[in-house]
Amino acid sequence: METSQDLLYLSATGNRFAVADAIGGPAPADPAALARELGRRGAVDGLLLLLPPASGGDCRMVLYNVDGSRPEACGNGLRCLARLAVTNGHVAGDELVVETDAGPRRLRVLRRGAEIVAVRAEMGVPVVEAVRATLECASGRVEVGRVSMGNPHCVLFVDDVERAPLETLGAELERHPAFPNRTNVEFVQLDGEGLRVRIHERGVGETDSCGTGVAAAAAIALRRGLVRSPVAIETRGGRLQVIWDGTGTLHLEGP
Repeated sequence: METSQDLLYLSATGNRFAVADAIGGPAPADPAALARELGRRGAVDGLLLLLPPASGGDCRMVLYNVDGSRPEACGNGLRCLARLAVTNGHVAGDELVVETDAGPRRLRVLRRGAEIVAVRAEMGVPVVEAVRATLECASGRVEVGRVSMGNPHCVLFVDDVERAPLETLGAELERHPAFPNRTNVEFVQLDGEGLRVRIHERGVGETDSCGTGVAAAAAIALRRGLVRSPVAIETRGGRLQVIWDGTGTLHLEGP
């Protein structure tokens, strides 16, 4: 963690965020404009606001993408925010409830001795809209899975994520007519008993990791019977683990 002006910079498996602690200090006057400026600098994937609670939680999270848009959910950002809330003494103990635009989320920081080494987050119940669906794209028909983690996701299985046309197909699918509010796109490769994932994030482009994207990829893979829970998932920024029984709350854990 490093400080610069009134922002903190945190990373979770390569997902980079600027964070404004608006419990311990003032909130940015225009967070959408600040997020766009940070995006122009290439500094982060998004801007997080740590805010006082509004409806019974311990604190509240608001996220702005680098295009100034405000997504409903963010798993890695949520884990970063929980770490900061605990580190800055805004909550008592290692468990907390964070209010988000997708609903309240319960988290627990995990320690090795006194050091925080990981955070485990309840990500809500995945809403699987389609295990298999076909979309017409410029390159032809594409089979995808569709799932909501509080925000929309489109999941494609490929033979090799490193050779997948993420820049072109990811951008096209983000704005496909099937997704009127745009969508995140995950390219997924089976990797032994786990998964390897690359992510095109709505309003950002490719990111090294995405907590809700990893959760969505695991949910579709589990529903298709391709893997078993817990699922180890490799992103370009590191490894995450998803635990889901197929019906209840999904959990995301990682450094």
